Amino acid sequence: MDFSTRTPDLVFDIVVDDFGCGNFMLNRDFKKTLKSKEFPKARVRVGNIRTSNSKYFCDLTVNMVGKKLDFPNLELVRNTEGVTAQIGMGFSTLGLEPPSKMGGLVTVDEALKLEIFLGFRVSR
Repeated sequence: MDFSTRTPDLVFDIVVDDFGCGNFMLNRDFKKTLKSKEFPKARVRVGNIRTSNSKYFCDLTVNMVGKKLDFPNLELVRNTEGVTAQIGMGFSTLGLEPPSKMGGLVTVDEALKLEIFLGFRVSR
């Protein structure tokens, strides 16, 4: 991949109703916590993709539940299909409380994991 010239930003929307929390009993509450009715989509912008010392980096912006989160200089890990990055944050980063059921007996961890995967195709 050649990123020696400036590439245009990649911007895409992700439907919040497609998100899951890993616990089928809490998925509906998870989506409610993420205010999927009020904010049905999360917008992701990937810009300034570049290489440095055989590593890939980008500037990532995520707009979700009315909050703008910037991740400048995010390192991307190369695999056979493209590049990926994992970002850890908490519900509190978004100003939210994790969902729970049955008076708090069933809860979701405070930690959120956002995984970005950018596939690529080699043109010859």
